[in-house]
Amino acid sequence: MDKLVVDSSAWIEYLDGSPEGEKVRKYFKERQLFTPTNCVAEIIARAIRSGISIELVKTVLNAQSTIVSIDFEIGCHGGILYTELRKQKPKISLSDAITLAVTKKLEAKILTFDNDFGGISEAIVL
Repeated sequence: MDKLVVDSSAWIEYLDGSPEGEKVRKYFKERQLFTPTNCVAEIIARAIRSGISIELVKTVLNAQSTIVSIDFEIGCHGGILYTELRKQKPKISLSDAITLAVTKKLEAKILTFDNDFGGISEAIVL
């Protein structure tokens, strides 16, 4: 079974039920899904702004993916990746770098709509 880290941008489209969310749904089949806690924070913040039930979001995330906590090792690796990536991608966020650190640790791919991940071998940019 393939491992897939689902970025907040992909979860948001999925939860919105948008046409882009349908693209995400296709990737969910027969894959083990993971969601880093930094992405959970971004998804919850978006749910609040959009009027989506926080409890519904929490239920979906917990039912469909394994939540990955950001530990010391991931935090350190995320900081290193952030400083390296900013040289080529000046708009990439620290949260993106942490998500990539989780992806690398799990030896997975990341599913995202975020173009800042373009050209990164672990990324599937929709």
